[in-house]
Amino acid sequence: MTWHAKAGKWAAQVKVAGKVHYLGLHPAREEAEIAVSEFRARNPSHRAKAVIRQTQSRENV
Repeated sequence: MTWHAKAGKWAAQVKVAGKVHYLGLHPAREEAEIAVSEFRARNPSHRAKAVIRQTQSRENV
């Protein structure tokens, strides 16, 4: 998940086998985490991993 400063929301995305799946912008980090969890449940793979690149925390914005 990444904080999208311009939108003021959390961007959720998951990388599977080298391909990034964009899961949308979410107003709360918890919602973005749920989107990632649901994607993983629908697409089980030992190679799936969340792209965690938090450049800024919500508190610092």
